[in-house]
Amino acid sequence: SHALGLSGIFVREFMRKFAQFRENQFFIFGESYGGHYVPSTAHRIFENNKASDLKINLAGVAVGNGLTDPYIQYSYYARMAFNSTTVPARVSKKTFKKMAKKTPSCLSEIEKCNHPNHPKKDCLKALNQCNKDLVVPYTSTGYNVYDMRRKCKGCTNNFTNVEKFLNSKRVQNILGVHKKWQSCNKGVYKDMSADFTRSYAWTVPALLEAGIPVLIYAGDCDYICNWMGNKAWTLALKWSGQDDFQAAQDTPWMVQDEQAGIMRSANGFTFLQFFQAGHMVPKDQPEFSQAMFNSFILNGDI
Repeated sequence: SHALGLSGIFVREFMRKFAQFRENQFFIFGESYGGHYVPSTAHRIFENNKASDLKINLAGVAVGNGLTDPYIQYSYYARMAFNSTTVPARVSKKTFKKMAKKTPSCLSEIEKCNHPNHPKKDCLKALNQCNKDLVVPYTSTGYNVYDMRRKCKGCTNNFTNVEKFLNSKRVQNILGVHKKWQSCNKGVYKDMSADFTRSYAWTVPALLEAGIPVLIYAGDCDYICNWMGNKAWTLALKWSGQDDFQAAQDTPWMVQDEQAGIMRSANGFTFLQFFQAGHMVPKDQPEFSQAMFNSFILNGDI
């Protein structure tokens, strides 16, 4: 919550200092843990706009393979491991049954974590238990949690080029940030761990009710923030357009006469199952991703 507050302050003060950008449409995009901080930052900006003399022109929010509603999303790990519909089963039927049997206990711990005024230890317990029971059985097979098509070789993406770019003196001088950039910082990870199993789905309805488009997309070969769980929480989200969204048809998403996914959309809310992509969709499907981003920014939908 402290980091969230700082994000809102940063955006407001950025616009105050660089007034030439104030009228521009402001979009927030993110992936993975962005399922937490993207909608919550957008919600904070939305709320701040009500009381501030400086209005941020919030025009849209998009999250790729995010973790937004852990209670719902963790309930799909067993199914995704055994019957993802996109890759062959990665666990045995016996392991699937064990995972399914342990799922209710995991969800119970996540529920405790999301109670008001919960102690930090409840959320850490939920994270540790759920990952032990529902992630470790998958990782023990040797397959990559970020791409179920591939065996695990280090299990992380290669960020060498990104690290070189963000740590170059030229880039850091332009950004005014003179610190070493790391793709993964264990200290930050530890500090944020108690937040992982908290739900941020509650921040989305206010955005939708205000007419701010929200796009949730998911590469359908990712395990850790898989398409099944992401689709499920969008369907379960309570807002005035829920009935319309649930009644909407799943339709082919076409890019230049080629089907790149399956989408459903209603009243500014869109879910997209992105074909043949893992956790980081733009890395696996750059051309189709660009088409998606361009359409969302220009039209508010895809």
